Amino acid sequence: MRNPKSFWILFLFCLCAAVTEAKSAGTRPVNSFQFSTGLRVLLQRSPQTIALGIKTPAYVRLDGVIGKARLSAGKLYFSRVGEKIQMVRLPYRPLTAQSIELLWPVDKPGFEWEGSAFRGRARVQQAEGDLFLVNALPLEAYLASTVGTEMTPTWNLEALKAQAIAARSYALYRQTHPRHALYDLERTTEDQAYSGLRGETSRTWEAIRATVGLHLTEDRK
Repeated sequence: MRNPKSFWILFLFCLCAAVTEAKSAGTRPVNSFQFSTGLRVLLQRSPQTIALGIKTPAYVRLDGVIGKARLSAGKLYFSRVGEKIQMVRLPYRPLTAQSIELLWPVDKPGFEWEGSAFRGRARVQQAEGDLFLVNALPLEAYLASTVGTEMTPTWNLEALKAQAIAARSYALYRQTHPRHALYDLERTTEDQAYSGLRGETSRTWEAIRATVGLHLTEDRK
């Protein structure tokens, strides 16, 4: 997010205090953690070709229909063919559809893109003459990455908690005010920096679990 550095320093300080207050008041969930609602993050928009790698076998959903067989690990290429998308994975025959989605168990990184592994689903759709690669994943998994991408994971844990609350608040806002019909937010500082597993550490996950459910809202009374 684009904000003056001094504003963020003050903002994070205030959030640290809020986390401490919530903890002492007993409002923070204890000994329970569940993934919350899904988030759609734009990874790439291209007028020509999108390439990604499959780390583990994936189920393929073509225009909303999931195939019975799984696609083995390897390199995939997506390109535009008229109004449709063609997916090429040698030695398989090309698949063509309006939308193509690859699915894995949410707790395992399923695909690689730009040198990083990602959790959740990989969805390729076409709009406005371009291809869109969107990573659909649980909100908390997204936060574990973006906290470690926007901040240094070795910083004080209270600062990481504050960043987790700030990032969660912004992500929830974007879910109700998406940037595009196909995605909620971008992976860059145009929204919040996000880099898949590259941004995750045990400390960022600790910050996410310690603040699960906490976010900022506006009191309009």
